[in-house]
Amino acid sequence: MSVAVTGFLLLFAAVISIHVGKGVEPKCAVIAKKNYEIAFHLSGHFFKEKFTGEAIYLVNPYNEWLRNTSGTFQSRAARLLLGYEDEVFVLPYSLGKFEHEEGFIRAVFTPARSDLNVEIKSWFRGNRNGETQGVENYADFGILDPATVTFFLDIIFAGDKRFGTTNIGAPVDIDHRINYTAGNHFDLTNETSIVGERGSKTLIGVVDGNKIYRQNCDHNSGRLTYQIIDDLPHSLITTGETNCFSIDECVMAIGDRNFFNDILVIPKEKIRKPTLPLIKTTTTSTPTITATSKASAEVNEEVSAMTFETKKNEENGDGGKEAAKGEGKETDGTGRKRAGWWLIAVVTVVCQLGRMLL
Repeated sequence: MSVAVTGFLLLFAAVISIHVGKGVEPKCAVIAKKNYEIAFHLSGHFFKEKFTGEAIYLVNPYNEWLRNTSGTFQSRAARLLLGYEDEVFVLPYSLGKFEHEEGFIRAVFTPARSDLNVEIKSWFRGNRNGETQGVENYADFGILDPATVTFFLDIIFAGDKRFGTTNIGAPVDIDHRINYTAGNHFDLTNETSIVGERGSKTLIGVVDGNKIYRQNCDHNSGRLTYQIIDDLPHSLITTGETNCFSIDECVMAIGDRNFFNDILVIPKEKIRKPTLPLIKTTTTSTPTITATSKASAEVNEEVSAMTFETKKNEENGDGGKEAAKGEGKETDGTGRKRAGWWLIAVVTVVCQLGRMLL
């Protein structure tokens, strides 16, 4: 083998090595180890892709599905909410309208609203495989950014509105231990909703404590196929603006913002319903203890006064005692009966008992 050929092969191998080495960024390699799946709902169909470290172009699995089914794009999407165990909640909405251009293999799409807010009128229950369970339930969510809707403990939260997923249609009674602020999102195991960063990023969910963000970006999201006719794809023409979805600055998915408003990040392990923390209680001192303390202080003062006066009379040893001998009584010289030591002892015991109660 010539030196020139050998050198070319070595250079080729080096280029390939560099390309492979840069395929997955370190921060995305960390996220990939969590074995997350990325799900979205478009054209009435549920899609799910495993995240391997490189950003998923959401238009690709959709275009492949449409090509295999020879179908036509349906202008519907849905907000997906992760529930407990195998549950996924689906909130469908209309995206907008499209017009087919005669003579061109394309159609022009116009979103329902310029701000990309949508009207959500119902929800239904599904699972992680996209299978629907039960009937569609009417619920007037109003017009909103679907990415702001969140879920916790059998309740769907949408701004100032609440919808129960167990006793459907009944008023929702929220446990006071649940802390929710509109615009925040729940991690399914935490009763306090989590706030996102301010600025260009929009928080759309939380999983395993990791915040999921949506942000406008400069990536080319690719053309979404409108229809397959004679094996030829008819594309949808849009504004071309793109959403990037990320965790910890790792871009996990990329899609045209007209069709891909949010994604669902599904963890490998199913999440069990948590138990709310017990209500904390505090104890306070009772009035009885306070009264006892006050009475004890008063008795102590009286005993001290009586003791002092008795000792004084003993030191004087005069008039009062001598005058009382004829009557067989002891007085303190003022006509009052002098307290004996036995009375002082009784009062002292009472004082000690009062202190023990404190």
